Amino acid sequence: MGKLQAREYAPDFEMLDLDGRLLRLSDYREKTVLLTFFRYATCPFCTMRFVRLSQEAEHLGELGVHIIGVFESSPASIRAAMSRRGLPFPLIADPSGVLYGRYGVKTSFIGMVLGMFRVPTLMRALRDRDYRFARPESAFSRLPADFLIGPRREILAAYYGADIGDHMPLRQIGHVLKGNVSSSLVA
Repeated sequence: MGKLQAREYAPDFEMLDLDGRLLRLSDYREKTVLLTFFRYATCPFCTMRFVRLSQEAEHLGELGVHIIGVFESSPASIRAAMSRRGLPFPLIADPSGVLYGRYGVKTSFIGMVLGMFRVPTLMRALRDRDYRFARPESAFSRLPADFLIGPRREILAAYYGADIGDHMPLRQIGHVLKGNVSSSLVA
């Protein structure tokens, strides 16, 4: 599947979250969702993004944004890597990459190489006392992606990472919600 664009409808899904609850995008009718695709549970860049989203979850909730995270890892690996940090929003384990395919989230050798130049983020992860390095469970060259999805399942912003550490800047979420930025934020 190709990349999704703003103004398209977000594909619905039925997946179990880490607590075994059935999670459907259609259950979030009349709500705004940030659907964020991480790489694998022990990715240092994804760890730092997860920490940042965890810190901002309450603020985003005040803006009416519900976060759903997706990892291309097993539930056990996600729990081992993230549960020490608390789980302030639902996480989906998608080790087979089905949801990644449905949303057009790709892999890129060039994006993998470029991401290695994000040295400050990499160093923060390695200094984090809760970070645990482990062998990747999924495609090492998987790129992250973020989708801000409106109350009627319309994609307000689609952001495909250019490298393995590239996520939608959080300030863009506020801009999109306020209507200050064009809704086609694909990078």
